[in-house]
Amino acid sequence: MLKKILGNTLISVILVVLSVVYIIATFRMRTEWWMNFDMFFAFMAAFCHLMAALFTKMIPAESKRMDRIALAMFIIAVVSGVAELVAFYCC
Repeated sequence: MLKKILGNTLISVILVVLSVVYIIATFRMRTEWWMNFDMFFAFMAAFCHLMAALFTKMIPAESKRMDRIALAMFIIAVVSGVAELVAFYCC
């Protein structure tokens, strides 16, 4: 069930569009350049997952590799989000 949901191209497109909309909506609130790291990596994770969903039938090996890259980008996005939160409230 989870694999079917994650492999859905429509959900991947929606994730990319939502990340772009969120970047546009919060652009004015992010006053420092380092406040954009989490959204950059979240967008890259969504985009890499979209590419993996599109490559599933054509190039299965590349699809798995892109999904691993997307997972790494998502982990970096979470870590950078926590780091930005700590830096914002402490500094």
